Amino acid sequence: MKILRVVLFTLASILDVRVHAATLTLPSQSDVAQEPSSCIQSESVCAVRTKTGRKYEFTIGTTKIILGSASSLIRTGLNSAILLGGEAWVMADDEFELQSEFGSYKFSAGEAWFIRSDKRLTVRSIAGVGQLTPKGDTQLPVPAGFEMWISGVTKKGRAASSIPQAMDFNDHVKRWAKLYSKPKKNFKAEVKSLREVWVAAVETTSEFDAKFVQREVASAYESKIRIEKSEREFKEEQIKLRALYHKKQFE
Repeated sequence: MKILRVVLFTLASILDVRVHAATLTLPSQSDVAQEPSSCIQSESVCAVRTKTGRKYEFTIGTTKIILGSASSLIRTGLNSAILLGGEAWVMADDEFELQSEFGSYKFSAGEAWFIRSDKRLTVRSIAGVGQLTPKGDTQLPVPAGFEMWISGVTKKGRAASSIPQAMDFNDHVKRWAKLYSKPKKNFKAEVKSLREVWVAAVETTSEFDAKFVQREVASAYESKIRIEKSEREFKEEQIKLRALYHKKQFE
């Protein structure tokens, strides 16, 4: 654990430098592409798409959403949306659900990031605990500081999913800086605050990994014992059968 803390401290020092280098905010897009036209002001289903190198901020009910560069989202209700591509920074005061063909993520009074590629949706929990539900599977909690992904659906109707891991903090700071609109001094303070959440997540992940390895080793050892026992019993049975055969042949 002491070694882990030293590593985290070193990473924190490196990240301090990267925070200054990363604060290159994308310019906002005032006239975003919408379908139907001007639908963002209504309560109907609305598709929104940002241009490359631009960001766009809007609200759905009481939820604030900031879309990154070349991102597409469909508002499906006052508390739900579908992310088709790109990234979305979502801050919710009430319940909100982000959906995809791989599954959905639901949270209340929290903050999360969603990063979408063609074959995967990554969820990063920043504040609060959300529930990730891969298609055809049960809900999985994603605590603050952790990330998970869900991916392609099998023929049995179940989506693949990762286990919760401490989020990629370096990648997150770079993405965050591009969508951040407050003064730089605020950004540095908020990064420092989130770093504490991330450090706790890293320590929790390390403890989980250690326990997982221990379970795997124990399982492998038990399996080895079962195999050896099975082989021993098989050999003993073979000896008995040979003895019985010999007895029948020569007595």
